[in-house]
Amino acid sequence: MATKRILAVENNDLVLSFLEAGLTSAGYDVDTAHNGREALEKLDHVAYDLIISDVRMPELDGPGLCQALTARRSDLLTRIIFIATPDSMEDHREFLANSSMPALTKPVALEELRAAVERMIGRNARSAGNASD
Repeated sequence: MATKRILAVENNDLVLSFLEAGLTSAGYDVDTAHNGREALEKLDHVAYDLIISDVRMPELDGPGLCQALTARRSDLLTRIIFIATPDSMEDHREFLANSSMPALTKPVALEELRAAVERMIGRNARSAGNASD
């Protein structure tokens, strides 16, 4: 099976390094972006299996990234996991509730992150298999 590609989108360098190191050590190929605008640029050139994104970021936040993807690459909307501080979760409660995308609260334990990634990649693989039946 090919290595799964993940795009980690986070404006905090420490958290971004944690995501990159933790997922790379689990065997994933991880690219990084500091905000939604950088993420969109990378998404124009690379096919990712999953996106892990902070909710609150400068320039283009998580909800803005989803809005842009709705217009450009709606297929990716089923491949996003959000991460956010408790305050960000509260500020974006309605968006997160309506998005049906998984959201993890910071600080995220590495085991919790990896489990969420495995669930999401497994779910998307099953969906792709059903679509080809």
